[in-house]
Amino acid sequence: MAGIGRSNHFWGMMLEKAFAKVKGTYTMADGGFMENGIRSLVGCPVVSYTTDSISADDAFTALKAANDLNYIMGTGTTGGADSDVNSCNVAMSHAYSLIAAFELKTGGTVDHKLYMIRNPWGQAFFNGTWSQSDTTSWTSDYISQVPHGVNPLTSATGSGIFFVSHTDFLTCF
Repeated sequence: MAGIGRSNHFWGMMLEKAFAKVKGTYTMADGGFMENGIRSLVGCPVVSYTTDSISADDAFTALKAANDLNYIMGTGTTGGADSDVNSCNVAMSHAYSLIAAFELKTGGTVDHKLYMIRNPWGQAFFNGTWSQSDTTSWTSDYISQVPHGVNPLTSATGSGIFFVSHTDFLTCF
């Protein structure tokens, strides 16, 4: 994660550690809802959306606005055990840090809307468009527009950072 250590957008990881400390251990903090941890540690209002209550465009608009205000964001999955994965190869019943909602542009025109997500386990196996192995989508121009200087072709290894399009987001999370 070289080059992004000074960023103020990695509160999710710090909150996870702090909440585990408050609860006593990671095991005691395991499970539940991320908004409870955020609310209890920072005392701020928390807004939650479910994928069946919002469109992909409305979700992106809301999360991009929250991103631009430097809000703490997270996302999660439902379903089986966290050792199970969904069709996107994302762990089920698991919480993730939502690091950024951003746009990739060409000449000022928005081409793609993406989310930068981090698995707190430090590993990512997302298998859709914009994954680490998708060298067709990730042009050098697009790579240069990724927030925090993250290289999307190497970020999944060790840091657990991966990227999901706004249309895949509601399917995968």
